[in-house]
Amino acid sequence: MASPFSVFRENQKIMMATLGLAAIIAFVFLPMIMQGTNRGPVDTGSEIMVKTTAFGDLSRRDLAILVQEHSALLGVMEKLLGMVYNQDPAAVRASVERSFGPANETSVFDNWFFAKEAERRGFQVSDATVNGILEGTLQKKLQGSDIEQVVRGYGLTMRQFFNIFQRLVLSGQYRRMIEASTGGTSPAQHWDYFTRVKKQATIECIPVAVENFTSQVANPSKSDLEAFFDKYKDQLPSTSNTPGFRLPKKVSVEYFKIALEKYLDPAKVTDEQIDEEYNKDLEKYDRSNKTELEIDAKKEGEKKTDKPTDEKKPADAKPSEAKPAEEKKPSDAAPAAKEEKKTSGVSSAPVHQVAYIADDVKTSAATAAVGSAAAPAVEKAVTAAGSAVTAAGSATTTALGSASVTATGSSAKSLPGDSTTPVKKSARDLHPRVKKIIRDAVAREVAFKKIAEDAKALKAVMDENGAEWLAYDAEKIRNKDAVAPKKLDMKALADKYGFKFTDTGMLSASQMTDLDIHTSYVDGNGNYPFVAMAYQALPRYSVRFSQGADGDTFFLFWKTAESKERTPKFAEEGVQETVLKAWKLVQARTLAEKEAQRLADEAKKSGDSLKKTFGGDDKLKVLAPAPFSWLTSGSLPLGSERESLRLSTVEGVDLPGETFMKTVFSLEDGQVGVARNQPETVYYVVRLTKTEPAAPALWDMFSTDDVSKYADAEMYERQRAADATIKGLRDAAGVTFVHPLDARNENSPTE
Repeated sequence: MASPFSVFRENQKIMMATLGLAAIIAFVFLPMIMQGTNRGPVDTGSEIMVKTTAFGDLSRRDLAILVQEHSALLGVMEKLLGMVYNQDPAAVRASVERSFGPANETSVFDNWFFAKEAERRGFQVSDATVNGILEGTLQKKLQGSDIEQVVRGYGLTMRQFFNIFQRLVLSGQYRRMIEASTGGTSPAQHWDYFTRVKKQATIECIPVAVENFTSQVANPSKSDLEAFFDKYKDQLPSTSNTPGFRLPKKVSVEYFKIALEKYLDPAKVTDEQIDEEYNKDLEKYDRSNKTELEIDAKKEGEKKTDKPTDEKKPADAKPSEAKPAEEKKPSDAAPAAKEEKKTSGVSSAPVHQVAYIADDVKTSAATAAVGSAAAPAVEKAVTAAGSAVTAAGSATTTALGSASVTATGSSAKSLPGDSTTPVKKSARDLHPRVKKIIRDAVAREVAFKKIAEDAKALKAVMDENGAEWLAYDAEKIRNKDAVAPKKLDMKALADKYGFKFTDTGMLSASQMTDLDIHTSYVDGNGNYPFVAMAYQALPRYSVRFSQGADGDTFFLFWKTAESKERTPKFAEEGVQETVLKAWKLVQARTLAEKEAQRLADEAKKSGDSLKKTFGGDDKLKVLAPAPFSWLTSGSLPLGSERESLRLSTVEGVDLPGETFMKTVFSLEDGQVGVARNQPETVYYVVRLTKTEPAAPALWDMFSTDDVSKYADAEMYERQRAADATIKGLRDAAGVTFVHPLDARNENSPTE
């Protein structure tokens, strides 16, 4: 059988196979908040947590054992990979967690349940299969005795380790079968997914906020309120319409924002630098220059043909002289047309690839180009980043790297006296637009080099202080009276380098979405989003470098504090007020929806726009959002590695959600309906003004488009179908959750 870790072979950072195993065992997206592998005390209670009619019951003790076993397996795999691959431990840990799932009750129950279902249907995983997976994963670099030593170090025998591993593979095989059963897309479904991306809706809408009706809701009794709290106390707050009172994990992050714009100065690019860049790729730039000249000639020819018809020709002019001098036969013009098509993108503003100066994954540190003019120097400058031991010597971190490459690069060298040595050409006579492309490319190359230099210098200062904090955290475990080191004056450093500094304070992951760093990535290909790194495996005061989604913004950050996720007590200060507010919001939804429906009925009767119908009512706000589609890929093209399809945002509408989109796009032009947002905090009276393009135009686009670009929409629907299948399996097996399972990682760190 092919190694389930095959996908990971494409990842040169951590190992060949762990992510590949995710294709087998990770089909339910689980929170990845595991930090380590130190196990806490086991709850030995016999209280039944889950009942099943097919496979027996699971007690709290049973779940605790499953969590311990899973935690041990994660530790074993992390240790083995660390022995084989010299990579950032945080990156290794994150990859292992992504593939195997976290060590919590929810995750291990799912693995147990699907393994049982697989066994009932005759699935088996032999010891030979496990050995094959391990060999492929570890590239046969470790002996069996080495593996056994690590396994025993986590309190397991080899037989126990194999049993746990076999359970995970069985679970993955069964989930894979479920996903395969939801595959297959009809032409009608392809059309539906296509229109969700391409069809644009223009609407008017009036928000009706639920909170405006909470005053009409009577207070519940204390017992009812406490029962409401008990029902949702183990659920985290979310954007769904279900309350959640569990307190989420929070972290505090300090970061510097480095904008490429600050370093760009095309005016300082010299003619010599332009010549140097020009001579690095004469063929490309000469081809671009030819294209620009042809474009100008074509425009000039169009101007001549557009002259007034009453313009008199010279009396001595012959008919043949009236033809443009550039006119050629169709056969002669074809090559020029092809050439123009081939180079049509060169004359536009250069599209740069960003120089990834990520310190944690060296081989992904550069993927950049500026037209391909600035790429060589930027790539050399960034890939020169090496490893450096911090000044304190207690922690080894990766430096941003030194850039010794000149800003404009160098042309190919020839041997002295070589008669074939090319003569350098001057860019003086190039078309202005081509010269601008070259000037911008050089300016960006210089800017990236300066960013690398400044970021490296600042990181070195942070690394030195960070090493002191890491040593302090280690000492504090042994000595509670350990003295904390002095904190850096981050604002002074920001002033010195001209960077913007931000201290987030303690925020949950959902609260972090308002910050510019939220959408950045810690490496260059989207494997490690900032949020995943900050809220999972990153130790305090460990410096990381990330890049914004726009490619022109960079961040240096570290985590300074974190708090554990936990369930509060009903009697805690402020909890009852929070619960009462949530209870009233739920009860007031009916009142808000009723009012929205009343307004919608009034709008239908008027037959006019919402603006004309309700414009005189100061209590109502009529919104006119910009046109939007159901799904979008954002500002990047479909198929981009970093960005996939997602629900579009709608100007003025808070978290529109799937239900909102479904309602809007089910309306005909001019129709009115009521749509709620995702958390059911606002109901909207919606009038569809128009949709574009028209159906015939959409069909023409669909007939020539690549439908594979819309696979994300298909995957979303398939996931919903898979969820429904899983629910059916649980119902058939008589699964009853006597108590809510804990989705927290067993090893979440303390403050």
